[in-house]
Amino acid sequence: MAARGHTCVYLLVRYHDDKAHTFIGSTCDFSNRLREHNASTAKWLPVMLLKMPARREMGVKALRETWKRNARGLDSRARYGFKLAKQCNATVYVHSIDTPILNMVNAFEGEPKRVPDTFWDTF
Repeated sequence: MAARGHTCVYLLVRYHDDKAHTFIGSTCDFSNRLREHNASTAKWLPVMLLKMPARREMGVKALRETWKRNARGLDSRARYGFKLAKQCNATVYVHSIDTPILNMVNAFEGEPKRVPDTFWDTF
């Protein structure tokens, strides 16, 4: 299936009353989309972005809905995002949000991060 339309799927978080609220969306221009999210009083922070390969088995809309349906909460959604990235061979970009799985990734050396094969076995 050739890529058309949205090429990235992303996970955002905002904090309100010490509770993390997450949002999963898709776009072809993440910087612009994040500005749109933050045009209101709520401030969303990027958690992870999956840049999809041009040729893939699953469409972005289906991937986004699968991600929403199969994970709840910040850490669960971050973990599931890595699982989907592995299945789709997506490039993953992560922010330094304080959640166990992202703390593990951000502890690896280098840019881009070189994660060991054993990392992917956890998903």
